[in-house]
Amino acid sequence: KERFPADLAALIVSKAARGLEHAHVQCGDDGEPLGLIHRDVSAANVLLSYQGEVKLSDFGLAAKVAARIPEAEVIVGTVAYISPEAALGGPVTSRSDLYSLGAVLYEMAVGRPPFTGDDVQVLYSHLRTPVTPPSKLNSDVPHALTALVLRLLTKDPEARPATAAEVLEELEDLQVSVTAPASA
Repeated sequence: KERFPADLAALIVSKAARGLEHAHVQCGDDGEPLGLIHRDVSAANVLLSYQGEVKLSDFGLAAKVAARIPEAEVIVGTVAYISPEAALGGPVTSRSDLYSLGAVLYEMAVGRPPFTGDDVQVLYSHLRTPVTPPSKLNSDVPHALTALVLRLLTKDPEARPATAAEVLEELEDLQVSVTAPASA
């Protein structure tokens, strides 16, 4: 697989984060928050048009905040991007989507998902194996991007960024610092 330059990866994922932010705060006709959780954020569901538009697709597995996946029946989501709590069939929240978004960003920066192998190995890794920092696999990944990816891919949902808006802000700051001309 191909790596993306850090500024392009940050730009694309920031646009996907904006889509997640919108989904996470959606309200129903009665004005009450629906809080839709995507539950299947993956590289295949982040679409890039020829015009540079980014769309987050496939809300077929979306659920309201704190939905519970039936235990021991089915794992919902794409294994390479699934959050540890979703892999265990626990409650999923917006932070579960952010974990998956972190896995997409990791893949864009490194050229492969954070964990590889058969499905069982990958699921185990999401649950127990620390992520190799992206900058160790691609020296062109800036420290700030590596730090964000590691926060997104932490096993503890409470240690992840709280909202997609927070991730979006960090990614926008990163794009500015990566693309800013060096001082003379």
